[in-house]
Amino acid sequence: MKFREANRNDIFAIFKLIAHDKLGKLREDFRDPLPEAYYTGFDNINEDKNQELIVLEDVLTTDKKRPDAQRFYERLGFQASHEGMKLQVKVYLSLNE
Repeated sequence: MKFREANRNDIFAIFKLIAHDKLGKLREDFRDPLPEAYYTGFDNINEDKNQELIVLEDVLTTDKKRPDAQRFYERLGFQASHEGMKLQVKVYLSLNE
């Protein structure tokens, strides 16, 4: 996980998550493109030295053998970013000294 300061490029993804929440569906005006009021609000908060907007960049791993799980995560906005590699290593322990 990586924490960083939010920027204007994060606003759409942030409100996409909020709009999919039970309460967010009722109060947010989520559409593409977002209304300019969302960007104005972000700028106002961002300019206030007493405020700090932070986002969490999360890394998720899933198995290629789970296409339903991959589709689920893609619908949440996750994007495939790299190919994983595995090496099976066998460890033999000897209890005889």
